[in-house]
Amino acid sequence: MKKLFQNFFWTVFVIYMFIFYCPFRLFSKDDIQYWHSQSISKQLDNKWSAKLRLDYRFNQNVDQLFMQFTDYEVNYYYKPFLYLSANYRQVYQKSDFFHLGHRPHLNATLICRRNPFTLKNRLRLECRLRESNETVWRYRNKIGVDVKMKIIDISCRPYIEDEIFINGQSGEREKNWLIGGLKIPVMKHYQFDVYMMLQSIKKAVKWENDYIICTSICYLI
Repeated sequence: MKKLFQNFFWTVFVIYMFIFYCPFRLFSKDDIQYWHSQSISKQLDNKWSAKLRLDYRFNQNVDQLFMQFTDYEVNYYYKPFLYLSANYRQVYQKSDFFHLGHRPHLNATLICRRNPFTLKNRLRLECRLRESNETVWRYRNKIGVDVKMKIIDISCRPYIEDEIFINGQSGEREKNWLIGGLKIPVMKHYQFDVYMMLQSIKKAVKWENDYIICTSICYLI
């Protein structure tokens, strides 16, 4: 039964990749972006951990840096099925020039583990403080599932996630992220993550899509 579920998950994962990121997408009229993050994570004790993350995001078919941010995170593992975190994010985002923004946010993540699967549901309340603009509150909800497996004797975790963004003023959904990726431990203290994202943003009367290739590497102290 365990093997059956693993094969089912892997099949869904591969189908997702082909549907959203088969080669013809690279020649679509929509924007292709590349996002990269690098981070350091430290386990302080059996309850607390801290993380520093740097992010760089390129758009215009990976030709222009349009955002970079630094994120400071503190996590508290309240129960095996629940952990809490608080973040402060300093953002530089480009329109005509780079604008400074601040995005503190609070998170609660519910976890259900049924070997080899892990189901997570992260709830986030985000405050967006921007130069010369009003403060905006936003609610985000991300649900995802990953499975622990081996591919050619390499331990990895393929996963699928979906995240919705709700505008705090209007109460309407304004953005959606659909993600498929693969987490791979590299040596003892590194974890590499490569994933692809379909980003849908509501613009006036229609939704516009961006196709994003993402990489992430984390050093575990």
